[in-house]
Amino acid sequence: MAKTVKFKDLVISASGNYLHSELPDNFDKLSEEELFDFIRDNAWEPLENMPADELYDSIQGSAMTVCSIIENTGIKVTGSQHF
Repeated sequence: MAKTVKFKDLVISASGNYLHSELPDNFDKLSEEELFDFIRDNAWEPLENMPADELYDSIQGSAMTVCSIIENTGIKVTGSQHF
């Protein structure tokens, strides 16, 4: 059976590079306001003045980079890449 990785899990993992606490498992179910509040409340100190939407774009971008690397190894990444 082929190995797979959920894109959502890549986003959660990537968020740990930008936030004190990774995004919660249900981040994709949060309203935009709830998501951005979480990001603002948990932003890593050097990034705390960055707008939450830009910080989220950076998290998504990091997840996309990792996604490309994983897919190049033959592992399938499942799920939406747009939350």
